[in-house]
Amino acid sequence: ENAATASVSRSYSAELLACWRLAGHRRSCALALAGAMSKAGVLRLRIISGSNLPAVDSGSCDPFLEARIVRPDGKILCSSRTKVLRRTQDPVWNEVLSLHCTEDATLELHVYDSNRFRRDTSVLNVPLGRLGELELGPEKRVAEQDGVRLVYSAEVFPKVSMAMLTSLIHSQKLDLGSICSGARDLALYYSKTLGTLAEEYASAFERIGNILQSQAWKTALDAEFEALDSDRNGMLSFDEIFPRNAHVWFSDVAQRSGMDFFESLPPAPRQPCADQALLRQQWRVYDVDHSDTLSKTEYKNFVTSIALWHLTCGFMASRARSECQIGEAELRAIWRRFEKFDADLSCTMDATELGDLLEEMGETYGADELQIIYDDMDADHDGVLDVVEFCRWWCSIPV
Repeated sequence: ENAATASVSRSYSAELLACWRLAGHRRSCALALAGAMSKAGVLRLRIISGSNLPAVDSGSCDPFLEARIVRPDGKILCSSRTKVLRRTQDPVWNEVLSLHCTEDATLELHVYDSNRFRRDTSVLNVPLGRLGELELGPEKRVAEQDGVRLVYSAEVFPKVSMAMLTSLIHSQKLDLGSICSGARDLALYYSKTLGTLAEEYASAFERIGNILQSQAWKTALDAEFEALDSDRNGMLSFDEIFPRNAHVWFSDVAQRSGMDFFESLPPAPRQPCADQALLRQQWRVYDVDHSDTLSKTEYKNFVTSIALWHLTCGFMASRARSECQIGEAELRAIWRRFEKFDADLSCTMDATELGDLLEEMGETYGADELQIIYDDMDADHDGVLDVVEFCRWWCSIPV
């Protein structure tokens, strides 16, 4: 923990790191949180400007910049580029690029001169270094090489996962601003596969972040708690909150708090409030003293997690439909199988849970073999197997 904390302390707030340490009471949750924080995130890279670029064609240059995230083995994990600016050696791009990143990967900036009828000409290559060692933040930074200056800023937000959300909320150290910003950038990262739907999810994550941090939300939950506390003992039992259909309860909460935009987004195969048993399982996470009741603070955290869980599950389901090219019935069947072994309802699966699933299928592996399979299924190398990666693997199994 000490080594990992030192390497990510530049990228994440003290509150997030404190939550990581406090999350050890739940094994799967803590592992997923550690993986998400120490290994993966969304890099928001603002490319501001360049100056003194060399002339390439006819005494000028048509520059664009390509940012690359390069894995330790030299393979490009992902890349994104700015627009092309015509006939300038002092370009002002002022564009924001979102890239999936891992802590041990390297950030590289490549400037090219755009050519219409032949390969683009390389103008400048600047390796900025490992992300875990870079100075990150919203402040402007300058990279210089051979008299050329590039001005940029870079921030890393944690990759959203329900394991992380649950741990952060449960430890009462939730940095909603960072979480929702990371979720928004992650949604935009998938714009190539989701199209305009990615922008809708990005907007939804931004809106829900504003709502969950507002005083109006806190006031509404206070009033809701008082109204539900029928015996006036300052605690809520499960039956006091859910004497009726849980989905109706959440719809009412969403309507009153301005989260009715949920209804316009594609749902997950099984929503958090789909049945009482699923909700009861999530309830137990927030019943810290095992009294089968929730205090006002525990209730607020519980409802906040349900709202974020609701939106995150829908986003993951949309990705699975698009990336795996599967219909609703097939997605529902895969989702149910994944959920059966997702013991903490985190929408992620650790190696032990994967081993249980494979054993049910009649396949038994040793710890080393299982880890190799797990790492192979973890396509984005963030140390966590999410439901989308599981769907992709499941669809690749020969019938």
